Amino acid sequence: MRVGILAHGQGSGSTRAALDLAIALHARGVQTLLLTLGQPRWRVPCGLPHRSLLPEGGGLSVEAIDRVWQPAEIACLSQALAWQCRVAGIDVLNYHFGLPFAEACAGARAMLSPSPLRLIATLHGSDIQRAQGDPAGFDGFWQAVAAADAVVTVSKAYHARLAALAAGGSDCRMIPNFLPAARQVAVARPPLRRPPAMPTLVHVSSFRRVKQVRQVGLVFLALARRMPCRLILVGDGPERPALQAMLRAQRGRVRFMGRQDSSAAVLRQADLLLLASAAESFSLVALEAMAAGVPVVAPRIAGLCETVPHGQAGLLFAPNRPASAVLNVLRLIGSPALQRAMARNAPRLAARFDEGRSVEAYLALFAAVAG
Repeated sequence: MRVGILAHGQGSGSTRAALDLAIALHARGVQTLLLTLGQPRWRVPCGLPHRSLLPEGGGLSVEAIDRVWQPAEIACLSQALAWQCRVAGIDVLNYHFGLPFAEACAGARAMLSPSPLRLIATLHGSDIQRAQGDPAGFDGFWQAVAAADAVVTVSKAYHARLAALAAGGSDCRMIPNFLPAARQVAVARPPLRRPPAMPTLVHVSSFRRVKQVRQVGLVFLALARRMPCRLILVGDGPERPALQAMLRAQRGRVRFMGRQDSSAAVLRQADLLLLASAAESFSLVALEAMAAGVPVVAPRIAGLCETVPHGQAGLLFAPNRPASAVLNVLRLIGSPALQRAMARNAPRLAARFDEGRSVEAYLALFAAVAG
């Protein structure tokens, strides 16, 4: 069985999850080809076969992962996918993120007919959210998702949402994302011994609109008026210029790190991870912070509620309520005992999302779909 893993080539969580899965499959001896739309932001390990589709300068934008693609663009991507699958002899193609891959992969399968190409859709949240907001405009997307041989979501909440939309077809499964064992070791840090003089907040994201990084800025500005603190921001994206303008006066306390291959070094400096997303189906960065013993302050939304148990590994606040986020940060920083307890609990709770279980679930699904 030859497996293709398809993902966007930038810094989103779906890209990281797809890369982790491809690496794990390759390590287990599965013939795996990683396909990315442009160059991935993370290093692809030596030995893992990788092809970049439609690289930068090829006439198509590969940055905005949830934009609406035109039919001509989807047809171009379908041709590139069909060619790569034919050359590599791919039996099962697992695409991560539905936009634009659902329609593009359906097109590639049609081009390869009568040779069978099995399709597995792994939907990561923002794609469902974007398409659900405009069902008529994304009619082709939903048809392509329903035509896949199997559909995977990464949390119970989004699995239920797909079931309610009747978009998952007859084989819709929940397989959570995971944090590879190697990265769990990389982010490990010594336990907190005493409260820091200047607490450090860390935010990691793709700086897209759905991540609501300007709310992160508002929370930090409110905190900075009450206490000395620092903010480290890891990532990049279209919302970065507005956030930089908002925090210009706090230049000495705010540091923009840009995209990083690993957030382990930053998390070892963190007292908490601060998120403000409008939607998250899982949140790999929250899982990575927990593995590092870093409590998470984040909105109480689907997906995050499953990843971050409230009161055990972090504190969840009312969505779109920066004032509520501020109160939760103050509560956590103001209670060293609570912070230490969460720092102890978090790695154990992160270990629930075991690499072995998720990879074995994918292997079983690939085998079932391939017949």
